[in-house]
Amino acid sequence: IADSTKVRSHVYGDVFDILLAADHNPKNNNQVCLMYVEAPRAKLDVQNTGSGTGKWNREHIWPQSRGGFANGTSDTSDGFNNYILSSANQILHGHSDVHHLRAEDALENSFRNNRDFGQDYNGPANNLGSWKGDVARSLFYMAVRYNGLSLEKGNLDDTTKLKMGDLDSLLKWHLSDPRDDFEMNRNNYIYTWQINRNPFIDLPELVAYIFGDKVNDTFFLTTAIDKSIKDRKLSIYPNPNQNKFYFDAKVIKGKISIYYIDGRLVLEELLKNTNSFEHQLPKGMYIIELETESTPTQQQLIEVN
Repeated sequence: IADSTKVRSHVYGDVFDILLAADHNPKNNNQVCLMYVEAPRAKLDVQNTGSGTGKWNREHIWPQSRGGFANGTSDTSDGFNNYILSSANQILHGHSDVHHLRAEDALENSFRNNRDFGQDYNGPANNLGSWKGDVARSLFYMAVRYNGLSLEKGNLDDTTKLKMGDLDSLLKWHLSDPRDDFEMNRNNYIYTWQINRNPFIDLPELVAYIFGDKVNDTFFLTTAIDKSIKDRKLSIYPNPNQNKFYFDAKVIKGKISIYYIDGRLVLEELLKNTNSFEHQLPKGMYIIELETESTPTQQQLIEVN
C-alpha cells in the first residue's frame, strides 16, 4: 500500500485521464459513472473552468484541505511514464491518489464540500446508497496509506485537519454496500498507474481487524485458502515468482485465468505458441488455471512475492 521502492505518485493533472478509464460506464464507454448522484455523464462534459452545471469534476473523498495535501501536485498532466516514488510519509501525494478520487457531478461535489460522512453528509435526496461502501473503503485506505491521517467516531467540524468521521457510519456502510466488480476493476486499473492497491477492496474482512470489532485479533490470510487446491498440480515455475512464470511445455493454444484465493477473477488471457506468461500481479496468493486443447483445465496455487 505504501512501499517506497514501488508505489508511484502521479500529478493531479493526470487524474482526469485516469478517471476516464477507472470510472467509465461499463454500459457506455463514452460516459463516466458519477458516484454520489448515481448517474452517468458524458466524458466530454468535464468541468475545466466556469459553471459546473451539467459537468463532472474530480471529487476528493478525503477533502484536500482536511488532508493537508491541497495543491500538493501539479495540475498539468505529464503522462503515465512520469512519476515520483512515494512513501507513507509523503502526505502531499494524497492530492492525486486516485484510490480516493472519483468522477462526480460538479454541483454535488461543491454541496458535499468538506463535510464528514454520516449525519453531516448522506448523499443526495433519495439516493440508493450504492456509493457508500466505496467511500468507506476509500477512507479506510487513506487512513492506512498516509501517516498522520485517522478516522474518528462521530462527525467533526469540517475544518478539522487530518481526521475524518464518522467511523461508525463508515463501518456500517462498508457492510451495507459490499465491494463489487466496478470497484475491483477500478482497483486493478489504478494499480497499473500507482503500483499499489486498496487492500480493503481485495480483502474486505481486513476492515474489522483494523477499524472494527476484531482490532485485538490476528488476521491469518492462509485461512482463506482452499487446501485441496494444493493437491491439483500444474507445471508452472518458479513458485514463488515475480513478474514472469513458465510452463514446462509450450502451450500451442490455450487460455490462462488467474483468480484471487477467494475465487474472484483477476485476469484472463488467450495463449498461443508460448512457454511463459508475464504479469504485474501484486504480492499475494493466486489460483492459476490453464486450459489447452489437449489437456483439461488444471489448477495450481502460486505465490507472487
